[in-house]
Amino acid sequence: MDEAIAHYQKALQINPDDAEAQNNLARVLATCPQASLRDGNKAVELAAAHAIAGCIARRELSPEYFVPSVFNRDVVKRVAAAVTEAAIKTGVARKGLPRR
Repeated sequence: MDEAIAHYQKALQINPDDAEAQNNLARVLATCPQASLRDGNKAVELAAAHAIAGCIARRELSPEYFVPSVFNRDVVKRVAAAVTEAAIKTGVARKGLPRR
């Protein structure tokens, strides 16, 4: 697993905007069976970045438009869902979620 983590980190050094590498690294850091390699906080951070990046369709990306608009309602929903899932998987979340 440490080799996979190193490869994803290298991929993100080369291209920090690589959403697939962000997502995969977050998953490995969240679910790694080796406790010494798990990093819940980093997994949550990467999950949030991946969620934000996913709010803009590829066809809409341009040098002028690469960060979602503050009016994009999907940002809050996607980031909240991604951070919640990553926090639960990694154990960063210490309390259960309220039932609705």
